[in-house]
Amino acid sequence: MPAATPWRKRAAALRELAGRATVDAKLRLEREKGEDTMKLHARVLAAASFACSTLLGAAAAQAQDFPDRPVRIIVPAAAGGAIDAAGRILAQGLTEHWGGRPVVVENRVGASMVIGATAVAQAKPDGYTLLVAHDGVMAVNPHFVKNITYDSRKDFAGVGIIARLPLALFVHESVPAKNVQEFIAYAKASPGKLNHGSGGPASLLALELFKAMTGVQVVNVNYRGSALSINDLLSNTVQFVFADIASGGAALQSSSVRTLGVTSMERATSLPNVPTIHEAGLANYDTATWIGAFAPRGVERAVQERLESAVTAAARSEAVRKRLLAIGMEPAALSGREAEQVVASDLEKWGKLIREQNIQFAQ
Repeated sequence: MPAATPWRKRAAALRELAGRATVDAKLRLEREKGEDTMKLHARVLAAASFACSTLLGAAAAQAQDFPDRPVRIIVPAAAGGAIDAAGRILAQGLTEHWGGRPVVVENRVGASMVIGATAVAQAKPDGYTLLVAHDGVMAVNPHFVKNITYDSRKDFAGVGIIARLPLALFVHESVPAKNVQEFIAYAKASPGKLNHGSGGPASLLALELFKAMTGVQVVNVNYRGSALSINDLLSNTVQFVFADIASGGAALQSSSVRTLGVTSMERATSLPNVPTIHEAGLANYDTATWIGAFAPRGVERAVQERLESAVTAAARSEAVRKRLLAIGMEPAALSGREAEQVVASDLEKWGKLIREQNIQFAQ
């Protein structure tokens, strides 16, 4: 092979230099692109961080100012009943807690309380609309009402449970029983002879749980409200009723009616000498109604926390506790999360009983 001439050596060297220069240029371009990309990413991240901090700051400021206009409590029942009374007591407590900010109670009645509950479920989730309802609305209606227009778990966020409302077993004096065990024995000895008056789903479920746990056979008569069933108890048209203590004033004051037991696990503050049905021998019998506050699902977390804090503070205040006790309710102060857990538990509990006993309730 012929020896390389000087000019050939120089040409080869130049080609090598050119190749290196090309590679260096490509590397430099890629490095510059990388630097530009990193700068771009940094700018995007900075902008996103600024936007997030701005939004968080605005949300925090909004929550800090909450409420800056009247809050509305929707009660899905008529004025004068237990839910309405609890809703108005809570409204007054919140107004006091918020230094005079108005809280308005609105009664949305109809369709077994579905209309009022649905109105809140579909309301704007800004914290200014709340539902005050009992377990009948949240845990019983879903099993009884066909084509119900709200979902107790998906459509509502718990704000807090403010009261428990024990029912009592009221018995006409014609029944020869002075305690729960004597009543069970008499009912078993007289199958089908005792009539019970149900003033609503809570009363009916208290009866059905009692029947399931004791095996007694009785006749149930449905009424549109506890007041009507208690009136018929006083006249001995029905011989016993399960009715909430707040509605049972006439029965408690009548000499023709005995109060044999309460349906909660603890004795009622307003009836300290009346035993619970649980302690009277029917272990774990518990059908006390509760009343709580709920917001539409989707409220800003900071606003939701302020709502829960306010409701808890109001429920724990001495003024609210006294007002609840005065109408036969047991004060409570469960958190929003605890309220949701209670709803889930009761949905399962009552659903199981309703299916197993094939319970029907005339709407």
